[in-house]
Amino acid sequence: MITLDYPTNDTRTLIKAAKQGVASAFEPNYRYARAGVGLLDIRDENPTQMNFFDRYQDDRSKKLMQVVDKLNKKEPQVFFASSGIDPFWSMQRKLKSPAYTTRISQLPIVK
Repeated sequence: MITLDYPTNDTRTLIKAAKQGVASAFEPNYRYARAGVGLLDIRDENPTQMNFFDRYQDDRSKKLMQVVDKLNKKEPQVFFASSGIDPFWSMQRKLKSPAYTTRISQLPIVK
């Protein structure tokens, strides 16, 4: 598990942490079928208890992520190279379980 020094919404920081996690978990000569990244301890940006000794995401980083989000709001056009050349892939969900408890449209109908 990789722990970040401070809460962030900076994609660059998250990609760097994910790469560190993969590097620490990777074992040579072992075949991997799939991998994933999970996010734990997700927090709202505000309010944040400030502390003189803690590190925080700088304002330039926040502004950059706001610009990227604004550009991608209508149509995805900005992505990070570590996402690959074709970042607009879709997750394969062949074996996905139905969401009976969260989507009324997926409730089975008895006739």
